[in-house]
Amino acid sequence: MSESTAKTPPQHDTMELTYAPARRPFGKRVGWAFRYWARDTFSRESLVSSLKSLAWVAPLTLLIWVYAERQQDFKTKVPVAIAVRGGDPTRVVKLAELSNNTIHIELEGPQSGVEKVKDWLQAATIPIDVPGGLTPGEHPIALLADQRLATDEGKRGHDQQL
Repeated sequence: MSESTAKTPPQHDTMELTYAPARRPFGKRVGWAFRYWARDTFSRESLVSSLKSLAWVAPLTLLIWVYAERQQDFKTKVPVAIAVRGGDPTRVVKLAELSNNTIHIELEGPQSGVEKVKDWLQAATIPIDVPGGLTPGEHPIALLADQRLATDEGKRGHDQQL
């Protein structure tokens, strides 16, 4: 009896097991998330609501842009023709350092107002009245020192304040 009987375990059919990764790859997760987001965001109700809002927001935005552009401060120099008139008809009046009776005025303000005044000044000749009681010789005369021009539509021509 020296034969020992060792029992061998019964042999079963073996199957190979493969484990799926715990998570999907990053690219697939982003793709799925984008699809869900797009489906919820671009639904029919959402698109109609967005178009209704756009119908009044877009014109309002354009109006605000136009208004803001017109109100920006603008500065420019404008050549202005002047006519010197003396108060005494027996005397000759001329400007000492001015050859072509043109002065340069600096305008500053909202661009729309500056453009109106610039057009008016370039089309007009500004009269400069010299007092009649001056003695012969050179005399300083303030032409336009920080004066404001009224640019209302109703005030035109001689109603302008210089």
